[in-house]
Amino acid sequence: MLEAVKQDRHALQYTPEALKSDPVIVLEAVKKNWEVLRNASEALKADHTIVLEAVKQDRHALKYASEALKSDPAIVLEAAKQDGMALKYASEDLKADPAIVLEAVKQDGLALKYASEALKSDRAFMLETIKQNWEALRKASKTLKADPAIVLEAVRKNGAALAYASEALKADPTIVHEAVKLNGMALQYASEALKADPAIVLEAVRKKGAALQYASEALKLDLAIVLEAVRQDRYALRYASTALRDGGLKAHVQAVLAAFDTPFHVFMGTVLCAARPSRAAAPEEGAAEDQGAGRAVAAGLQKLHAHGVHHAITFNKLIAAYAGVKMGPWVALVEAVAWSLKVRV
Repeated sequence: MLEAVKQDRHALQYTPEALKSDPVIVLEAVKKNWEVLRNASEALKADHTIVLEAVKQDRHALKYASEALKSDPAIVLEAAKQDGMALKYASEDLKADPAIVLEAVKQDGLALKYASEALKSDRAFMLETIKQNWEALRKASKTLKADPAIVLEAVRKNGAALAYASEALKADPTIVHEAVKLNGMALQYASEALKADPAIVLEAVRKKGAALQYASEALKLDLAIVLEAVRQDRYALRYASTALRDGGLKAHVQAVLAAFDTPFHVFMGTVLCAARPSRAAAPEEGAAEDQGAGRAVAAGLQKLHAHGVHHAITFNKLIAAYAGVKMGPWVALVEAVAWSLKVRV
């Protein structure tokens, strides 16, 4: 029978009751698969050695342990080390045990939902818990979700913790700034007022360009913020204000093209990209090429000014920056606009 149990965990289910109470057979079976515990006798479900072996494999094994072992700190602690959600099966006393709950939360922040209400409201305990796992804030009491020190600790672990803060703290500049500094997308949880704060939004898009989608409509029109977002992620241009993106940036590019009287891809390829020295060119030749590109740009700009084209953004600065240093903050915007227009540069 022992060999059969070693080969098939289901074998114990069909054995006589006497064998289900045999500690040697059951222990051997549990070593192969913890689920054997569910078919063991009640006496063996209260056997410390057998249950300990089972919970080392899977948290669900604690579900089939005797009530006495669900109150055994060693057994429950071992289960919690494997999976924090094992706290679900612990006795009420152990759900109020700081050491065991902390171990459970360390493994899975959501395990805090099974902790006692007293622990969830204990400030010192919660602060320590959040240091181990920021997700614990999700199950904290309302009072602690409104505690600046608690929330600040959480957002410093992961900005997404801002989602679980009180409405008042979502409007706290210090806390929101810490959140977006670590996770730009945390801007979505900030108050409307802070979504309209240039410093907060700028910090967010520096970390994640796509955070621009959560900025206020006014800041989606802010060229400096849009530029910073695009530098981080060119696809962020899609979140800029339509007035800036379609009625503004695209219009600026198209106006310049009209002034130069040349197709877009030719303009980008010859005027902008010509500023990049050839890889095969010697340093002196590269420098001369840069100067030649600069003169070409200057001539083009004179033609542009001759047409009397004026723009909300100074496009000649964009071109000069690109032609002069071949990189810099404006390059990202050029490439993003080109991508938006579905033109390869």
